Amino acid sequence: MTDHPVHRITLPSLFRDAWQLISNQYGLFLVLIFALILVAALSPLGVFLGPILGLIFASLKEKKNDGRIRLANVPKWLASAVDGLLAYMMQLASCFLFLAPSTLLLYYLGSNWQAITANLSVPGTALIATGLAVAPTITTIQITLCLPFLFTYCELAQGSNHAVDAIKKSIQITTQNPTVVFKVAATLLLIHLVATACLILPAILFLPLHFSVIYELHQKLRKQSE
Repeated sequence: MTDHPVHRITLPSLFRDAWQLISNQYGLFLVLIFALILVAALSPLGVFLGPILGLIFASLKEKKNDGRIRLANVPKWLASAVDGLLAYMMQLASCFLFLAPSTLLLYYLGSNWQAITANLSVPGTALIATGLAVAPTITTIQITLCLPFLFTYCELAQGSNHAVDAIKKSIQITTQNPTVVFKVAATLLLIHLVATACLILPAILFLPLHFSVIYELHQKLRKQSE
C-alpha cells in the first residue's frame, strides 16, 4: 500500500486547520463532545458509540459549512444515527478488543465496587470522579486505534452513505493513504497519553481538537480520492 500521490498533508497545517474550524466555539464543542463520549462509554458495550460519533462529525460538518453550530439542530445531526448504530455493530464484530474494553471495565468495577473500595484508602467518590473523567479519553483512544474504520462516521455525516458503504469508503481512504493516516493517528494517541498522564484534565481539553483533526484529515483525503 502506498500513499495517494496528491497534495502532501503536514501535521502543522492539519492541526492549524482543525483549530481554526472549532476555535471560536471550542467551549461548546468541549462540553458537547465530553458529554456524548461519556454517554457512549457508559452504554452497554458502547452501543451508543456509533450514533454518537455520527452526531459529533455531523456537528463538525455544520461548523464547516455554516461557520457555527446550533444545538437546536441536534435532530438534524441524528439523521445518520441508525446507520451509525449498524456500522458500530459491524465493527464490534471485527475489532471487539478495541471498542469494548472501557465499558466492560466500568461494569466490572460497578459489580465489584464494594470489594474494590474496601481494599483502598481512596474515597469512593474520588474514584468515581476519576473514572468518569478518564472514560471519554480511553474511549477516544480505542476509536482511534481502529484505523481502518477511522473515517466511517465522517462518511456517514456526509449524508450520502449507508453503514456498509461508509465502512468500505473508510477502509478505501485509509489503505490509499496509510502513512499519513498512521502518522496522524499516532500523534493524536501520543498527545492523549501524555495529556492523561498530566492529571487527566489536559486530555479532556484536547478532545474537541482530536475529533476536529480526524474530520479535517478525512475531508482532505476524501477530496484527493475523488
